[in-house]
Amino acid sequence: MANARSDLLRKNILWSILLKCLGVGLSFLLYPLMVHYLNQVEYGVWVTLFTIMSWISLLDFGIGLGLKNRLTEAVSQCHQDKIRVYMTTGLISMAGVGIILLLAGSAAVFVIQMQDVFNTQEIDEHTLTMTVFFAGFFIVAMFVLSVVNEIYYAYQKAAIPGLVSIVHSVLMVTGAYCLTMTPFRGIIWWVFLFGFSAIVSRGAFLVYFFLTHKDLLPRFRWFDTRRLKDITSLGLQFFVLQIANIFIYSFSNILITQCLGPEHVRSYDVVFKIFSIITLGASVALTPLWSAYTDAYVKRDYPWIKRILKKILLCILPVSVVAALIYANLGLVIRLWLHVDMEIPAGIPESLALYVVFLYWLASLNYFLNGIGQIRVQMYCSIVISACVVCSGWYFMKLIGSAAGMGIAMAMSIFLFACMMSVYSVYTIRSWKS
Repeated sequence: MANARSDLLRKNILWSILLKCLGVGLSFLLYPLMVHYLNQVEYGVWVTLFTIMSWISLLDFGIGLGLKNRLTEAVSQCHQDKIRVYMTTGLISMAGVGIILLLAGSAAVFVIQMQDVFNTQEIDEHTLTMTVFFAGFFIVAMFVLSVVNEIYYAYQKAAIPGLVSIVHSVLMVTGAYCLTMTPFRGIIWWVFLFGFSAIVSRGAFLVYFFLTHKDLLPRFRWFDTRRLKDITSLGLQFFVLQIANIFIYSFSNILITQCLGPEHVRSYDVVFKIFSIITLGASVALTPLWSAYTDAYVKRDYPWIKRILKKILLCILPVSVVAALIYANLGLVIRLWLHVDMEIPAGIPESLALYVVFLYWLASLNYFLNGIGQIRVQMYCSIVISACVVCSGWYFMKLIGSAAGMGIAMAMSIFLFACMMSVYSVYTIRSWKS
């Protein structure tokens, strides 16, 4: 059984690597199109808006991640009735949360002054309001349809979500190229392109799954509030963890915009995206492990978990080497990629290089703990770390006067978080002996 799990894991990782490489290539094709299509202020607004959209996609009260763990357990036990009930309950609940978010967001967007939110007067209020309104509609639709990823992860088909991302990227690149050839200019057209690509890519794979698994097609009679409680009991912990992670990983562009202005976002974001090659590569290897850890934990295959975790942690050495190579050749990479000479404030490359190394260390442990459902301590620690990121990020940016302060705060906070999770992981593993 352990060998079969390892073989499946290797297959998922191999396919994920191939798909992720293709996805990175497509994203690097998309990025220059975006830089040249949007002006500097529009770019800063889009990155900030995209960050807010990412936050909304996490407001499922942990249903998505809770569903993934419970569904993985049911699939591992080959319990068909549980699979039907969990899947129906999860999908209907996600749709319900999506409708509530859409109604609340639609009411709020016409009340809040968007020029104050984005700290700019260069885009008129009406354009910003309509841009945010349509972005909210698309992100809620994407939020509901993204349950397709959790379904495929539960069935140990971790490469499929990568394929969903590829379809999304192909549609984005094709659409972005077409936009540059038309007279249609402005951030709102970019939002329409993003929404169309997101809905089509996820909707197509969700329809395909249920066409090939017609016996699992959701029916209202399978909705079970007791199973919803089972999902959310674990899911609510994931939800708190997700909210904390917003401030740890996704709040930097908002802080930079509010503290320094949107014109400071691009230099930071460009360097961040280059170093994100490492985090993208790490996610390829780590994402299939979540469900694999769950499967092994349910079957009490502790030696397999320890062996795989040790191998994953040792990979921090090649990750550090890649980070050093990117840092040493950063200027060349920017010129080859964007065909421009960009002035990068001192401290941003150094801090983000350390950040991605520490993040790999942390992610290796968090995927393990998430897979076995041990997230309570991680949740409490993440709340403390999120406060550290926000407060120290603002302080260092004011002190230094550049976005480098944000990078320094991120690196320091993630290092502290990784140390905490290392101690807890060792404690968890040792408890299995008793």
